[in-house]
Amino acid sequence: MSNLYGQNQYKLLWEAAGFDLVALELPFANSVVVSTSSDNTIALDYQTEGEYKNHLVMRSFQMGKSLQLVEQKGPSFNAFHDKLSAHKVWASTLKLFLPEYFKLQLEAQNARLEINGNFSNLSLKLHEGEVVVKGQDISGNIETLNAEVRLFGNSYKASAKSKYGSIYGPFNRRDQNQLHITSVKGNISLISQRK
Repeated sequence: MSNLYGQNQYKLLWEAAGFDLVALELPFANSVVVSTSSDNTIALDYQTEGEYKNHLVMRSFQMGKSLQLVEQKGPSFNAFHDKLSAHKVWASTLKLFLPEYFKLQLEAQNARLEINGNFSNLSLKLHEGEVVVKGQDISGNIETLNAEVRLFGNSYKASAKSKYGSIYGPFNRRDQNQLHITSVKGNISLISQRK
């Protein structure tokens, strides 16, 4: 007999007119997809799963014109004190939909981040995992410790620097670009999509 764990799903919606920035802090997320849409709303689909699915909470609050979304352990969380506790799973997936050219700040630990659309002042920080960016007009910064970064597009104005990783693609000098990508150990690739 095996233990099966279901999922908890949450859907949240905000009017975008009251905000100019969405900031996410996601220490437990393993998959994050952010896409732009033609709606004037901010929509969040958040799903938790695994043994700790009932103990992850997405907290949201407004600071000025900034919408802050913070993933954290719930107030009723008590750590299990058995030998298998280290192997229990914290897992969440998140889909966020924003209007085009919205400002986005996102910080995660070990996740796959997929960014689709056009953004102004994008700020991504990821320790480990993968960042996939699909869009034609993106400005901002992407920083990773040990995560691979892949850009898909026709004409990125991007610069790339990796201390110990490899860089693939025709990147420009830093002062000529809108999007700046830096990594300590991760590889950075520009994948051209020709028509």
